[in-house]
Amino acid sequence: MKRKRLEALVQRARPYLPGLPEEVRLLPWPEETDPRIVGLASEAKGGIALRPGLRPDEEEQVALHELLHLAEPLLPERWVQVLDGILRHALEQGLPPRDIPSLAWLSLEEALERLNPPPPSDPGFFPGPLGGFYETIGVLPDREAAQDPYYLLVQIEGGLPYTGWALERLWPEPPLTRQGAVREIFRFAREAEEGAWQKVEELLGLDLFPEPAYRVRGVPEDIPQGRLRGVLRLLEAVLPNPEGQGEAYEPPKAGEPEEVVAGLITARRLGKLREK
Repeated sequence: MKRKRLEALVQRARPYLPGLPEEVRLLPWPEETDPRIVGLASEAKGGIALRPGLRPDEEEQVALHELLHLAEPLLPERWVQVLDGILRHALEQGLPPRDIPSLAWLSLEEALERLNPPPPSDPGFFPGPLGGFYETIGVLPDREAAQDPYYLLVQIEGGLPYTGWALERLWPEPPLTRQGAVREIFRFAREAEEGAWQKVEELLGLDLFPEPAYRVRGVPEDIPQGRLRGVLRLLEAVLPNPEGQGEAYEPPKAGEPEEVVAGLITARRLGKLREK
């Protein structure tokens, strides 16, 4: 992919990927890369690399996938795979600007509320007797899958007749969820300069607490070990109930130090993204 073509693609995708760096570099393809890999994203270098020899349509598809990785490094691969289909749909249909990666932190309860009532029945599908989105589109997931927002987005992204109908209702930015707040705390812990992080530790009074010698499940590996105790204190303030990650979150302006600091980190980060 030539540089100018990448620049044009980035400009088209930027309204949907507000986390992209101001300049996206086209990086050289590294030697001896696994032949199964067709694209790479480097947050450190602020760019993406594409395997030589791809067809133009393949180049664009791979580039959009890697731009998602670059815009939101915290997204696991399975989420990028489903969201790149939604990104392509947004580009094809010219949908209004929206932070597409944030769909990964969508509250399932709110999503189902927005999709109710379900779309009109289509003779090509088999509406269930109970109504609801899944039954209407002819999908009967097991209980565990039905509780996973990822599963819902997989169905929407999969090219069903109701893709446009569903995205139209999910497109307006949802209220911030607790899981979205956790994402911003992780991002701050990864990106903050040392002085800024020391200020957080002072506000939290962390001199009284030893640094944990273990990693905690769900905390990204690239968060520096020396910041884990602060991250854990902030997570406890945002997620008093570990099962409530989909619940709405309002950054508090008063309360315990952990609550206030977590709220400030979240509000400032989200404010910067909206300014873009």
